[in-house]
Amino acid sequence: MDRRVANDPEQLFELVSDIERYPDFVPGYRAATVLRREGARLDVRQTVSVLGWKCTFDSVARLDAPRALEIEASPPGFRRLGIRWELEPEEKGGGTRISVIVRYEAANPVTRAISTHWVRALADMQIRAFLDRAHSLEPVR
Repeated sequence: MDRRVANDPEQLFELVSDIERYPDFVPGYRAATVLRREGARLDVRQTVSVLGWKCTFDSVARLDAPRALEIEASPPGFRRLGIRWELEPEEKGGGTRISVIVRYEAANPVTRAISTHWVRALADMQIRAFLDRAHSLEPVR
């Protein structure tokens, strides 16, 4: 998914990397707690409820300010789940091009079909919530 917004990469990075605020504006997020901060690494415990499936899992967020944020997790039913946000400044007209890449692997065939719908729903909700939040912010010029 690629989108363009008027905000600069620094402002968007602040929004995307403030994981503990996700429950305030991302549908489905029930809790997000940073367990440990070590340099550009955050260990996070998240609770999400999407499509009737509620789960709590630990993840690792790697921050590359203001260009990227990568989250790796192993929620129940998954071997892995990864989301990478890339923020590139637009040369013409200002603003930022946002790319979101979602990678996942189900733990077994039974959860494969369910996980596909769950991951898509979670990713769609997150992306829409962040774009709505970015549009509500005053772009930095």
